[in-house]
Amino acid sequence: MAIQCSGGAKRSWKVENVHGLYRPACPKDFYPLPRIDLLVDSTGGCALFSMMDAYQGYHQIFMAEEDRDKTFFIVENGIYCYNVMPFGLNNAGATYQRLANKMFKELIEKIMEVYVDDMLVKSKEEEEHLNHLQVAFEVMRKYGMKLNPTKCTFGVRGGKFLGYMVSEKGIEANPEKIKAIMQMSSSKTIKEVQKLTGKVASLARFISRSAYRNLPFFKILRKVKDFQWMKECEKALRDLKQYLATPPLLVNPKVGEPEQQRRESWMLHVDGSLTSSAGGARILLQGPRGVKIEITTKLDFPTTNNEAKYEALTMGLEMALEAGVK
Repeated sequence: MAIQCSGGAKRSWKVENVHGLYRPACPKDFYPLPRIDLLVDSTGGCALFSMMDAYQGYHQIFMAEEDRDKTFFIVENGIYCYNVMPFGLNNAGATYQRLANKMFKELIEKIMEVYVDDMLVKSKEEEEHLNHLQVAFEVMRKYGMKLNPTKCTFGVRGGKFLGYMVSEKGIEANPEKIKAIMQMSSSKTIKEVQKLTGKVASLARFISRSAYRNLPFFKILRKVKDFQWMKECEKALRDLKQYLATPPLLVNPKVGEPEQQRRESWMLHVDGSLTSSAGGARILLQGPRGVKIEITTKLDFPTTNNEAKYEALTMGLEMALEAGVK
């Protein structure tokens, strides 16, 4: 099937096929992808950025000759296979990340960050940026990597990288994600509440006491068969929108300046499960100096496995609040 590429040129198309039949039989490549939060945090304090995207990145990797027949697809006038790595293969992302790490191994964590086909060149001093770009371009030229000019931005003081807004000031939440929550109205179904909690989770690092603000929504998710949008849910949504109207800016600590005294941290671990006889929940609250509060309870009402997990989370949050944890 030919589909138009999103975010690309108006006449940019790609052929997409379903390779699902091979996925169960294909050994999984567990090559790790970088942690997005660490990549984004590394941009703090940089003066200039260049965001780049490889042009149909997967297609820039040649298939091994003995594996090409495994990518065959049938059209009206014959049978074809790929000479380059197609989209949709089980290990395509891991293969591309391994290639990118090998290509830019001398630059990553210094002047460059790479997440699959998303690349960022960063410079703490404006005067260095052209030199940093030149070094990155020389590596791309050496390996024949091509960029998509419609999705590249060069020499800017800030921009979007991996779903976050990065600049010399620090890291900001993606305005599109904030807008999606601001436009939400009162939920009428469980699915709408799940969408809301999912959107809030994507902004969790920008929301102080995110779990506490979500507590009214988690309580609703416990009542799948008796859904009712309560006043406390409406208030929680209203307060959340008010908070996101002026979202915080995350900045790196400055060397040499005194740090704020850190509060002693607590950790909450929860688990809920369903057996053939009943559902259960286990909560473990760990505090400083070896403090442990542990509860295991049997749920005295019919529940699904997912509902048991929500019940465990809600009980854990309530227990933390009662213990005065902040």
